Amino acid sequence: MASAYWTALAKELSIYIGQRRQHLSSATNLYTQATTRRLPTMFNVLREILRSLVPEAEWFSIEQALDVDFIMQQLNRGVCDLNGLIDWLGTLLMGSCSPCRDPTVLRMVQTVQQAVTDQDVQRIVSGIDQLFSILEIMKLDVANHQIRELKLLMIDDTVQFQQRNFLGRIQSGMQVEEARLWYNSAIQHEPQQPESLEACRSVFSRAVIDLVIGNEPCFPPTFVYDNDRLRALQAEFQAHICQELCGKAFDHILGLLGYIASPPSSIYQDLLHRVLRIEESLCATGDSLMKSEDTVLEIVRTAYAVCGISSLPSDKHVAATKSYLMHAVDVNSSMYQQLECNLCSELEDIVDDELDTISSLTPLQILNHYHPQAAFPRSSPPRSGLHDMGQRLAHIIVLHWWTWSPILYLQPIETKQLECQSCASNNQRSDRPSLPQSVSMPDLGAVWEDGPRTDSASAHHKASRQAG
Repeated sequence: MASAYWTALAKELSIYIGQRRQHLSSATNLYTQATTRRLPTMFNVLREILRSLVPEAEWFSIEQALDVDFIMQQLNRGVCDLNGLIDWLGTLLMGSCSPCRDPTVLRMVQTVQQAVTDQDVQRIVSGIDQLFSILEIMKLDVANHQIRELKLLMIDDTVQFQQRNFLGRIQSGMQVEEARLWYNSAIQHEPQQPESLEACRSVFSRAVIDLVIGNEPCFPPTFVYDNDRLRALQAEFQAHICQELCGKAFDHILGLLGYIASPPSSIYQDLLHRVLRIEESLCATGDSLMKSEDTVLEIVRTAYAVCGISSLPSDKHVAATKSYLMHAVDVNSSMYQQLECNLCSELEDIVDDELDTISSLTPLQILNHYHPQAAFPRSSPPRSGLHDMGQRLAHIIVLHWWTWSPILYLQPIETKQLECQSCASNNQRSDRPSLPQSVSMPDLGAVWEDGPRTDSASAHHKASRQAG
């Protein structure tokens, strides 16, 4: 499509270049006017793009130099100074764009001026193509500059922007009832109903953690912008479980080999590092890490190295390790459930501590707080990775709560909806308490006053989690 446009533009321009070579009859001149379709539009577009890229002080000169009607009259009479026009454009662009773009602008100017001198229409059009490519690059430069300048303001406006955005989408038909019912269900699971904004946020925090550790296939619609991050956290939590199970399988095979002493922690870290490499290689094929022969062989090989055994892994030990892993990876096994419970408790404690730290901060302060942290140190042992995972989860929780609690979760709910929700919940568990109707919607600014959890609230949270 682009090549067809430039070809048609070259044919159209060749008519005007021809008029510079000879005086045409009035009939031919009428024909050129009738075929004028692209050049005026191109000059108009060029003028508008330049106005959007240069300071307002330059707009008058742009209007003077790119008077489309006047330029087309000059072209019709064969007196248009294309060299002067392109030279002015080059000067304007080099005065407004980044200095690193100057060589590209100079090449464009030289291409067009030489083509005009040689009356080579194809090269003139090629130079015009280069001109618009430069303008596209300048657009990106301007956008990047504006983002850098406004980044801090946009980050600090994160919550208000998302609230305005989502309220508009709700008015346009976005369905969020499922998210409200999900939050209500989390409240009804609590042994004691929340009576404060802080307690409501604690319920929400545990519900989000349950989404991650429960490996839920779908999330409430309010998490539309967090789906990918939550999916990544789910995968990482499962990876932590697999790493821990591999460590237990390693201890098991060491016991079979008669190794009584406790291996250095560096041995575990090296083993888990190699297991992670195996996991990354299996991601492309979709194979299971715990059922992979490579994982089993790596565990047995490392155990042999610790015990000083130089022979190849025996079929007996390989089979024993594989059988151990197959049992451990069963989600219904006591080993798997106990390990999952331990990791879940540890993750909740990390998230609680992080929420205590960042709840009184603004979005910009939270960014500065987390900026030094890596996304997910794949080569690190699982405990530090779990801590990083808790930090990222806390970040999602606090921003989501600030955004949605005033416009959805803490909004009064219709009595009819409460009755339907209560009936649905009682069908699953008859002893769950009903949702309190005393929770009212706070002011939009109140979310910023949601400071760190008090000691009593924190103690209540931990006690209620243990009771649950």
